[in-house]
Amino acid sequence: MFVLLSGMGLQPCLASHSYNAASAGVVQVEQQKQKITGCVLDVTGSPLPGASVLVKGAPGRGAITDMDGNFSVEAEQGEQLEISFIGMETQVVTVSAKTRLQITLKEDSKTLDEVVVVGYGTQKKANLTGAVASVSAETLESRPITNLSQGLQGMIGNLNISADNGAPGKGYGFNVRGTTSINSSGPLVLVDGVQMDPNMINPADVESVSVLKDAASASIYGTQAAYGVVLITTKKGKDEKAKISFSSNWSINSPTRKPEYMDSWTFANFHNLTNRNSGGGDYYDKNYMDHIYAYYTDPKHNLPVFIDPSNPNKYLYCGNTDWIDETIKDNTLMQQYTLSLNGGSGKTAYYGSIGFLDQGGTLKHYDDKYRRFNVNLNLTSDVTNWLQVRLKTVYNNTYRDAPYGSNNSDETAQINSAFYGADLRPMMPVYHPDGNFSGQGSWTNMVATQSISGERKNKENDLWLTGGLKITPLKDWTINVDYTYNMYILSKKQHGKEILEHTANPDIVTEFPHTTEPREVYHRRQLLPDVQCLYRLLQVFG
Repeated sequence: MFVLLSGMGLQPCLASHSYNAASAGVVQVEQQKQKITGCVLDVTGSPLPGASVLVKGAPGRGAITDMDGNFSVEAEQGEQLEISFIGMETQVVTVSAKTRLQITLKEDSKTLDEVVVVGYGTQKKANLTGAVASVSAETLESRPITNLSQGLQGMIGNLNISADNGAPGKGYGFNVRGTTSINSSGPLVLVDGVQMDPNMINPADVESVSVLKDAASASIYGTQAAYGVVLITTKKGKDEKAKISFSSNWSINSPTRKPEYMDSWTFANFHNLTNRNSGGGDYYDKNYMDHIYAYYTDPKHNLPVFIDPSNPNKYLYCGNTDWIDETIKDNTLMQQYTLSLNGGSGKTAYYGSIGFLDQGGTLKHYDDKYRRFNVNLNLTSDVTNWLQVRLKTVYNNTYRDAPYGSNNSDETAQINSAFYGADLRPMMPVYHPDGNFSGQGSWTNMVATQSISGERKNKENDLWLTGGLKITPLKDWTINVDYTYNMYILSKKQHGKEILEHTANPDIVTEFPHTTEPREVYHRRQLLPDVQCLYRLLQVFG
């Protein structure tokens, strides 16, 4: 504060300057904190371990009840204690002269009345006997997410969400209760009763997500549910005045953590040490180490390459390159929009939405991207008092653009990450002194594979049509009939280009081997045939 005020040309207000409150007739009284102990019980008199006891308006002051429901906290008279426990109504108690409290919490009827989707029907939480957890639409809407899987991270116990890499549009995998078999099988995922990729739907269309965790789910869905079931329910129309909603979300994404890349001098010394410990000599001789050290300490006046004494046509590398920083962006932009219409009149209700997602990738030398377009229409109509007709249409369209990379890459691999650990040494610069990419046929230049290797473009078209009947022939007896038709088309376009690698001799040029065809066809443009999948499902349940 002193530096700031001095820089503004003002006199600082020092702590030694004081105001005598007594001279103004003010009497200061300090409240004395007292130790409050007590016990938290339920309506049956059983202790509640893990209940929260907080002093309202005083962050950091509070306690958690022990196994016997006991707690101890310091508070002043007149302050309020807030006691809460999951599934119970929160109580607020005002501190008085009494230092021993006994607090009884009642069950929260609102929580117990919440409806949870279970199998082919619904139940109230109060009546559940299996291991079931659920997440509502309100929870998902509070998160800036690209797909539903991201929104479930950390929201449901024992539901593990994982992703292979951070490529744009990369789907996430589900796992319930940890590793379950040597095949790492996942749970059965159902969207409105049919198997669908949850990563392709618009999270804004989701009403709730329930996870059936125990073996009881297999009694409904069979062996497919041996590793749990994830039930996703989408939004439906409500019998109310038409409501139009528009939501937009802009976000800047960045890697959670960028690995620190070892510098060239440390790498060379470490390599020499491991070579000696394995019974050999130094991998880099004194001349090589001198060049590495010279560039490491003074890159402005030294080159990152030098001529190989044993081969004048080839460079040896002595630079200091952070390949993680050279190939991965610090920030990317994502934008998402959803326009929805919800309402109903009399016996007919409707819900419709259009969603668009544009997510930029993290590659520094290629404009990789992922785009998703979703259309959802859900209609229900009560034809009679015993017959309801349902119609649902879902259309998902995705577009993914990524660099070709290598022959072993795919459009979601974000360039073969194995090259970082095995083929990218910090001594190799990005460019030779003449401006050509480095590599010389022996090392993989990740900047080159991003910039000039070509492209991989994928398009997905996913159409779902569902028609259903709900028949109620007698009171409390309901028969549901659903028929679902799905058409899925995947189109792939790949264009792999040769990458020429230059040496110290301008007359000697090699090719990057991982994009070179064995039959020496270097320029290749391939339009793979469309992959078409048809899916039909008839369900009858009551």
